[in-house]
Amino acid sequence: MSPMSKYRKMAHVEISVFAHATEDSEKVAVAIRNLVPALGSNVELALTEMQGHHGNPILRLEAEMAVREDALEALDTLLSRLSSIDEDLLRREFREHLDAKSGLYLRFDKQQAFLGRVSLGSNDPISVRVRLGFQPSSLDELKARLKKERCAKSESTSHGQNT
Repeated sequence: MSPMSKYRKMAHVEISVFAHATEDSEKVAVAIRNLVPALGSNVELALTEMQGHHGNPILRLEAEMAVREDALEALDTLLSRLSSIDEDLLRREFREHLDAKSGLYLRFDKQQAFLGRVSLGSNDPISVRVRLGFQPSSLDELKARLKKERCAKSESTSHGQNT
């Protein structure tokens, strides 16, 4: 099996975040859409009402991108929008963000996302899980595969227009 055919098994992207009682859930939804513009307005955010330890209301917002091309675009966009500092941090800690089943776990700063910035964060973050379908050994390998996929998609699109 070629590396590209292994890559084509990528399943989807899952995004989730909690909106606490002190937060405006609409602003949290804006933060998600700012973080992952590929969601667009056509992807419905699932809302789950929950209760905190002290009875405080919490809302969980979730979105899923199950179309492979959309998932690729979302991941590629997220990685390309990282600051050089965050990219270096992710490069150093990359293996810590992967599980044994080729899941990539990233957490982004909710406040920065609301402002339209992509910044890694761990305090009350927007969580993004990507099922890759392959096990990259590094961030650079992942980015190279995303680039190959973009090129392959571009070539197939241009060939389709010429026939």
